Amino acid sequence: MLDTEQEKRLSRLKDMISLGLNDVYNREDFVVLLFGPSKPKGDTGNSDNFHTSVWNKRNELRQALEEVKFFVVYGEDLTDIGRDDLEKRLNPMLKEQLLLAKANLVLVLAASVGSVSELTFLCNYPAICQKLVIAIHENHEAGFVSQGPVRIAEGHGARIIRFSDSDLKACNVKTAMFSKALDVFQAFVSHLISIRLCNIR
Repeated sequence: MLDTEQEKRLSRLKDMISLGLNDVYNREDFVVLLFGPSKPKGDTGNSDNFHTSVWNKRNELRQALEEVKFFVVYGEDLTDIGRDDLEKRLNPMLKEQLLLAKANLVLVLAASVGSVSELTFLCNYPAICQKLVIAIHENHEAGFVSQGPVRIAEGHGARIIRFSDSDLKACNVKTAMFSKALDVFQAFVSHLISIRLCNIR
């Protein structure tokens, strides 16, 4: 699932954790919130249409992230990743805001009405944009989404991946988003190390 360079980077990060961070790091400490197209109704996942192709890549990305022990949540799951029963009684919008606050990384495959709506909401929050990675098709380069929400989010620090149909087929989108996830995870691990060093002093 990973290319050679990604495997090397991930191996180095895992070594850093095993050498001195096992007692302060566990899987639920690094949360990835993943937005994108949901499963097309009545589709088995074998169709070649664009929506299904992006949905398949989203699933492959989640699988790759979970294989390296990241805690991944789909936006529509609204899974309770907290410890407070209050969250179970909240409306979906408030619950999602809690998930966004907890997430270390937010990935958006902006290829459906729902994911574009999410992006339009997220771009208004600079703190969320700092941990946001957006993948958007190059056909939308001159459209409202790229010129509006994407540009705003990028101005607040979001990372942007523009992809073509050939990128989608070649798994370049998944590879690029996974690489961005490793960048954020590396910074997260470095932060844990700095905390540990301060405690030692």
